[in-house]
Amino acid sequence: MELKKVLLGSSALVAGSLGAFHAEAQQVTTKATSLSISGTAEAYGAYVDSDDPDATRHFDMISVGDFTFTPQYKTDNGLTVTGRLDFKISDTLGTDELSITFASASFGTILLGNDDGPSDDWQQFAPLSGDGAWDGDAPDFASGIAPDDLLNGGDTSDATKVSYTTKGLDLAGFGFGVSYAPDGHVNDFDSGDLAKTTGDNGLELAGGWKGSIGDVGVKTGAVYYSASGGPGGDGSPRNVNIGGTLTLAGVSVGGGYNWMSDVGGTNGDGSTWSAGITYEKDNWSIGTGYLNVRYDDAVLSAPSNTRVEGDNYYVGGSYDIVPGVTALAEVNQYRNAENKLDATVVFFGTKVAF
Repeated sequence: MELKKVLLGSSALVAGSLGAFHAEAQQVTTKATSLSISGTAEAYGAYVDSDDPDATRHFDMISVGDFTFTPQYKTDNGLTVTGRLDFKISDTLGTDELSITFASASFGTILLGNDDGPSDDWQQFAPLSGDGAWDGDAPDFASGIAPDDLLNGGDTSDATKVSYTTKGLDLAGFGFGVSYAPDGHVNDFDSGDLAKTTGDNGLELAGGWKGSIGDVGVKTGAVYYSASGGPGGDGSPRNVNIGGTLTLAGVSVGGGYNWMSDVGGTNGDGSTWSAGITYEKDNWSIGTGYLNVRYDDAVLSAPSNTRVEGDNYYVGGSYDIVPGVTALAEVNQYRNAENKLDATVVFFGTKVAF
């Protein structure tokens, strides 16, 4: 009997200790007004029929992910300060974006740090379904053939910058943004390097309008990007993007056009354009579209190879199994006139967002 009491007492002590530990584990101490943690886990496979002589297999898989910490502080006078720390997970774990934003309904939003510039808010391309065709992961399975490298022509991406946008202001659907990145292509978090490099003085200007005309949703935008070359040359990259999308009863139709100069580190001049249509209803969507890339590559000297030409046709779709869990599939056809190679990528996978 005494032994039983000892065992019962010990069990209660252990259970109580575990309960206390569990309760402690649920507590998060932070000085922020609020703290959110979000991210994605993605796993994809593809069957590939490629003319690339190095493509000796027909099937491969990739997995990627990210997670983001976002503490937010709110002051009594209406100012919101938000920190953002984003980690990318592929073959390595690395810091992708780190920024601080100051937002107020009286002046808009100011961003300091490593994050996308205002071009991400207003760049215009075809509406996409599935994983995003040329803007997703499918081109990774057709490296050297897929023409995705020059889709954007140029921007400052996640380079360390200062940005101002009109986010938070009520401008009847209109918006505008400008950003400046001293080292316009480099995602340095702590370099403090004053040496000139290719892509110095990266400047982005972007704006547009989002609203509706009757039952038709409208989004239009335009972007200008420029940078100066470093001591080694590579010209002065420029990019102009313009386009828009119309949406009615779940059907979206749109496209975009890029004019490019001195892009890709090769002093190439050219253009890209895309067009597409998607249909969304409840928890699924389907779409099809086309991307065209044409530019002159100043590095390639042979007359027959100075024109880079690429095309991407796709059809795809996605289905939300439950909120946050998406199954998707698409078929991409790539044609590269420069090296006379084609590739077909049947792409499928699952994305979990939290």
